[in-house]
Amino acid sequence: MIIMLSNAEIIKQGVMEGNFPQNLYKYRPLDDGEGEKRSLEILKKSEFWFASAPTFNDPFDCNLSEVLQHSEEDIEAYIDKHGFSSKKRSNIKKKFSDDPSSIRNMAINSRAKAINSRGILSLSSNYDQILMWSHYASSHTGMVIGLDILEDPEFFEIPFRVSYVDEYEPLDYFAKQKESIKKNISTKSKSWAYEEELRIFKESVKTYQISRKAIKTIHFGCKTPDEKIHEIIKSCATWDLSHLRFYKASPAHGAFKLTFDEVHG
Repeated sequence: MIIMLSNAEIIKQGVMEGNFPQNLYKYRPLDDGEGEKRSLEILKKSEFWFASAPTFNDPFDCNLSEVLQHSEEDIEAYIDKHGFSSKKRSNIKKKFSDDPSSIRNMAINSRAKAINSRGILSLSSNYDQILMWSHYASSHTGMVIGLDILEDPEFFEIPFRVSYVDEYEPLDYFAKQKESIKKNISTKSKSWAYEEELRIFKESVKTYQISRKAIKTIHFGCKTPDEKIHEIIKSCATWDLSHLRFYKASPAHGAFKLTFDEVHG
């Protein structure tokens, strides 16, 4: 008998088998501005914003090259999959015959629409990466929010581990739509490898709730002011996050790395 697992069960199994890390992390700024306001909203409301790909800071991100030419078989497969009307089917075939390059543009636009209308949450498998602290946690004055996948597996349906490469095979959206979308959102330049990123892909660009139990830790930067740390610890107790454990970074002695000591309110 074949037993069908739910996505949540697949994720739990993936963690147990080592395919996914149990803990993921979100670097956030505490910059006394809009970034800090949004960071605290995550904790206060236990929700994360799933962003649209065009808002990302890398022009190559979710924007991989499409093959230069599509075959007639690819076009037929695309038409059949979408069940277009006879009239639209004829128009697409005529367009392909008259101007093959227009079909490539159609593939690029269709792929972009499929990706850009959906939300992506970028997380890391580390909390102690110096460059990440510099880039995403307001130059070591921010924080890293630690999450436990097993406490809310439905929220993490389903994590894509990012692959980092120098070169890649251009995609063929018409021939392999699902594979094309997956590779597009999970392939980045090796320049970003230090991020050790996993991504969660949702249906819409919006905020999604996460169980408060899934928020486990906050690591503060080595330059986060102590008064701000104590203020956040105090606020977490009022936001039903009294179970959190808090840590503060310090530069290691004789090495370019961070060490963390637990702090209390």
